[in-house]
Amino acid sequence: MEALSSHCTSLKGALRSLRRSPGYTLIIVLSIALGAGFSTAIFSAYHSVYLEKLPVELPQELALLRTEDFQGNPVQWFSYPDFQEYQGRKSILSEVLAFSTLGLNWGRGPEGERVAAVLASNNYFSVAGINPSAGRLLSGAEVSPVGAAAEAVVSHSLWKRRLGGSLDAIGRTVYLNDIAFTVVGVAPKGFAGMENSISAEVWIPLGMRNQVDPGGPSDWTTNSSFQWLTLIARLKAGMNREQAQSAMNAFELSLQQEDGPPRAERRFQFLPAGRANPKAMENFGAALSTLAWSVAITLLIVSVNLAGLSTVRSLMRRREFAVRVALGAGRSRLMRILLIEAIVLSLAGGFLALIAGQVLLDLLPMLGGRQQPAMDLGFIGLPALAYALLPCLLAAIVFTVIPGMRVWRTDVAGTLKNAPLSEGGFRGRIRLRSILVIGQIGLSMTLLAASLVVVRSLRALAGEELGFEPANVLMVSLGLGANVNTAEKGQQAYSRLLEQVQGLPGAGGVSLSSIVFGYESTVRGISIAGYAPSVRNELNLDYSVVAPGYFHTMEIPLIQGRGFRSEDNRTSKPVAVINEAMKRRFWPDESPLGRSFRALDHRRKRLDFEIVGVAQDSKYLGLRDRYRPQMYFNLLQVYDPQMNLLVRARIPPERLQPAVSREIASLSPDFRVLESVSLAEHIDRFFLSPTRRQSILLTILAAVTLALAVGGLYGAIANIAVQRRFEFGVRLALGSRPSLVAGLIVREALVLIVCGIGIGLLGSLVLQQWLTVRLFKVTPADPLSLAISALIMLASGAAAVIRPALLTARLEPMRTLCDSSRSA
Repeated sequence: MEALSSHCTSLKGALRSLRRSPGYTLIIVLSIALGAGFSTAIFSAYHSVYLEKLPVELPQELALLRTEDFQGNPVQWFSYPDFQEYQGRKSILSEVLAFSTLGLNWGRGPEGERVAAVLASNNYFSVAGINPSAGRLLSGAEVSPVGAAAEAVVSHSLWKRRLGGSLDAIGRTVYLNDIAFTVVGVAPKGFAGMENSISAEVWIPLGMRNQVDPGGPSDWTTNSSFQWLTLIARLKAGMNREQAQSAMNAFELSLQQEDGPPRAERRFQFLPAGRANPKAMENFGAALSTLAWSVAITLLIVSVNLAGLSTVRSLMRRREFAVRVALGAGRSRLMRILLIEAIVLSLAGGFLALIAGQVLLDLLPMLGGRQQPAMDLGFIGLPALAYALLPCLLAAIVFTVIPGMRVWRTDVAGTLKNAPLSEGGFRGRIRLRSILVIGQIGLSMTLLAASLVVVRSLRALAGEELGFEPANVLMVSLGLGANVNTAEKGQQAYSRLLEQVQGLPGAGGVSLSSIVFGYESTVRGISIAGYAPSVRNELNLDYSVVAPGYFHTMEIPLIQGRGFRSEDNRTSKPVAVINEAMKRRFWPDESPLGRSFRALDHRRKRLDFEIVGVAQDSKYLGLRDRYRPQMYFNLLQVYDPQMNLLVRARIPPERLQPAVSREIASLSPDFRVLESVSLAEHIDRFFLSPTRRQSILLTILAAVTLALAVGGLYGAIANIAVQRRFEFGVRLALGSRPSLVAGLIVREALVLIVCGIGIGLLGSLVLQQWLTVRLFKVTPADPLSLAISALIMLASGAAAVIRPALLTARLEPMRTLCDSSRSA
């Protein structure tokens, strides 16, 4: 009971001490919340994405299949015939599952929503070893898509949110892209698909592909050129990924050496699939890595600031400690009070850190752009919670050890005597405080320079020449109705659509394209006279199917020849337009006009296409993409069911959008609108916004660390000014000018600032490798960014010095000396 009373007394004393210093308490709590909160969110995201295993059976036996083409580029998708072939390699692979992720509209009318759906092979759940929460899952008895039923398995979260979590939901009819599906089961709680990077909400059979997304070829079950599936294999018992990869490559080599038709060379990679799908993590991983380094710097600055604040506070309380000891207080009791103070501060900061960390964790998926359409990092779990406690524990140790050392080493008589003329007692402490401040300025300078470099890179990215003009172009992604089931019907429907939209007031050029910015499509097996690809490999090139008027609508200049005409139809000779990059690669020293190349059309028939035009190079895959060889085919000759309407508007695109939507609706049920947005907004949303959000976060972190560094500098200079008051009083009494005395303070500060800036410049150069892959047309050692960050640090440091310097210059010599004598 007596011990409890003693602890309560110590707690009251600690709280009373913290109340007497509200500014110090607030700064410490917010600093812990900032450092621990950001670092906890990053660790939690990293753990969820890279470390946490998928809730499947024996995840270590799962491998993601990937190959390389003859140029060494990774090929991440496979065709359905590939899937069937690998299913038969039982000596290496026990089972193989296939899936493809896409967005579907759940429900009808205003209450509908976009959900992440998975087109899954029937053995998807059985290979993964998943059991349902309710109902049943897709059957594993037959992997063929022929005769697939319109069945759907919903996630546990979607079942709760949209179906009320009732068992009556089993057997209910739901609509996905206006197609009726029967809910047959509910996935177990916590299972969101075979990718940690995307939270799947509904699974449907592969055989329903053409119904929910009629944009692909109807012969996808036999078309080996249509690569769209992700394959995950469960390895044969006793075989690891390295052994399976070697066996698979050896088997492929034996097939290529057999007599018969040439077989495209493939080199397999088996990646771990029990934790996350590596192919979906590249963009988000880069953003996460950038933020992780920035948060690490912020956490280090926070730690340095906490150490500095603790040091200053222990110096300010040395007389308090001496008085308590002189009055009979035990040193152990003082240590207990200090420990309780540290625990209170750490717990308060840790609580706020968890709130801040969860908020940031919810915002992190936006950093990945369109690659993370439905990513859910969940809540901060136990590993991240333990990680969050680590900075708080370290903070508690710092707050206890530094003042505790002062308590145990307190010289009561010497401290109470407090000889003002003796400076040796605090010179060492001033040096320690100065070193900490230099470190803060250097780290802050590094992060500030990094944020400026990223901002400049974003500006360069936004101003990158695309080869076409996206401004004032309305882009409408179209879906075809079930009645448009042949190439002839599709071409006729698209021609009617172009005629109706072309007559709208405010519409300029109108055309169609199978590919919009950010996507690509490749045609395999190109044959060009005089060009022979590598042995046993095919020539694959990017292509786009467009309607006449495309180059005019997109404002892509034709360098040579002509574009497509309405006379270029099914009855005329097949023609094509190529870009400059393709001309440079295959006809560098001659005109390609009139030349021909052979390629497969939509009926998988080999045709000779005559080149009638050369268009200026344009980018399609991304803003950072290089100009690549590109072919354009005429929609009237090569049919593609998945087209996008492009309308160059003479008025703002958003004002033209309702009229275009009405014209499309008037052609119902031939068409439905999947998405309608301006092309400029599309590019900004998918390619600029993620980088912009990253730059904003970096700028916020840089501003916070700059504030911490300036605060640390102000505290250090103010502490030096207080410690040297007696010296300055003597100097002023002996006739020294106030400006010279203030200059001593300014000189002390300038030394700290310049040293910190020097360390920051070195730190920026060290981080060159980290930033290089994320920058665009800007180097990490960008002179302008480094110069601006140095000037900002210098100006901020100067602002921090003004008040201590002015207070020093206004000292009254006699009062200062009298105050020092009384304190002695």
